[in-house]
Amino acid sequence: MNSFTDNIEKETGDLCLADHRQIWTKFCFLDESGSLSNVAEPFFTIGVLKMSMPYYLQSKIMYERNKRHFHDEMKFNKVSKLNIDFFKFVIDSFFDTRSLSFYSYTTHKKSKYFVDNFSSDVWSAYEKMTLKLLDAALAEREVLMLIADHITTPKEIKFEVNTKRKFNNSKQRLALSGVC
Repeated sequence: MNSFTDNIEKETGDLCLADHRQIWTKFCFLDESGSLSNVAEPFFTIGVLKMSMPYYLQSKIMYERNKRHFHDEMKFNKVSKLNIDFFKFVIDSFFDTRSLSFYSYTTHKKSKYFVDNFSSDVWSAYEKMTLKLLDAALAEREVLMLIADHITTPKEIKFEVNTKRKFNNSKQRLALSGVC
């Protein structure tokens, strides 16, 4: 049986479950800022935070949250003299975490590129931007798991199903194991 330490290289598309030691799984957390459908907000940003073991970072931050009694969502408009040290702690924790990457995509919704490619359907735009980010984030021998921020979609929108199917089809392998 081959193992990762045997240093036998296989093409990423040829990897199977028996090669699990050569496959890296990464968690990706997806969130957005702004709204694609709100005309009053000219910019829209979507970002992905990719990491191997989110438990360590999450437990470190949760410990500090409880110690400091800060349980609000972290947003720039919530920074104050009372909690600035907590915000600094979280930022430092991100930079101290190994195997953590951040990817983002920002667009002006009236730009020619956005209007030509996305403006007719905001849900298609959200999906396509997510696929662009995942494409940038994926490395050889990785399988991603995407945890998306909760957004309310119309019943006919199948963001999770479409994103997984389209991404795996584009890579011609299992590159995205799930979306939730």
